[in-house]
Amino acid sequence: MALQGHRFGFVVVFVMVTTITLLIHNPVTITSYSNRIILLRPRPHDCQQVVHLGLCGCNRTQQLATCPPQVTKHTDQSTCGSTATLRGPGQKVVSYVVFGKFPSAYYNGLEKLVYEVPKFYPGWSMRVHLNWAQDNLRDWACALACNNSHLDICNVQNLPGIGNVKESFAMTWRFSVMGDPLVNRYIVRDSDTPLIQREVDAVNEWIRLGTCFHVMRDHVGHSSLIMGGMWGGCNSWQPSKNKETRANFYLSTHQYDGDQQVLTTYLLPWAKENMTSHASYPCKQFPGSLPFPTRRVSGTFVGSRNYRMRNDTIFRQCPWECRPKLHKDWEMC
Repeated sequence: MALQGHRFGFVVVFVMVTTITLLIHNPVTITSYSNRIILLRPRPHDCQQVVHLGLCGCNRTQQLATCPPQVTKHTDQSTCGSTATLRGPGQKVVSYVVFGKFPSAYYNGLEKLVYEVPKFYPGWSMRVHLNWAQDNLRDWACALACNNSHLDICNVQNLPGIGNVKESFAMTWRFSVMGDPLVNRYIVRDSDTPLIQREVDAVNEWIRLGTCFHVMRDHVGHSSLIMGGMWGGCNSWQPSKNKETRANFYLSTHQYDGDQQVLTTYLLPWAKENMTSHASYPCKQFPGSLPFPTRRVSGTFVGSRNYRMRNDTIFRQCPWECRPKLHKDWEMC
């Protein structure tokens, strides 16, 4: 079927990237040029989007609220790839990275998180950054991506608008979501850390307060200025600064704790002006931090490594000054 001038069901082929079938409730006329779709008469109708994942050889269906306007952009606009771009603007993203020997507890944890993210963060998509060329990783990644429409795989050998970052410190790969023009808010997390309601409550308070950046510290060992898997941000405030900072992240090569070092060096000096911080035990080390809005349950804490270490809990009494003003009785704050 020719692309130009046809109504209702149609197939669009993105050059060397993705095939998309749009099932729109009402007719719409389109014209396609190369990897751009131009919508001649856009209508804000609900639609389903059938995406062919070329590297995996599978199809999956994504439901979008305003499909026609969302597919008028170049497929390379997102810093993750074409499937992330098709989600359109205003995205909320939970960003992860996996690397190193496969299999491991980190990959196992990621498999569990694929099912946790939509439960704890409904309406958010999930990005996983990995080296597509790594041995034995492709089949594993495809099995997840083909069966979970909220998941986007970001190949660090070819991040649109960024390039090949595989030689940089791997923990920084997940930071590519910063500066993505289609992402409104994002949070960066570790693949060995389960999501808990305590974290979600803190994230919701951050969003309600309206600041751009968010950091959390919920254990006596959380002493870094920004924990690499416990922060979030927005891309609407100082967008040029976001991109400049992101570029500096990838100057870091292989070195332990490199992700937290670049966050402290390049992000914190300017982001702290528009930041919400939650801290429990180490609140005295970080003046201005807020207590977590909900009480600790059974020794759990935000940032635990329970997908890698059994019984990663804390039962130390919370300092008086770190407890919420209205809940000084929360010994486990």
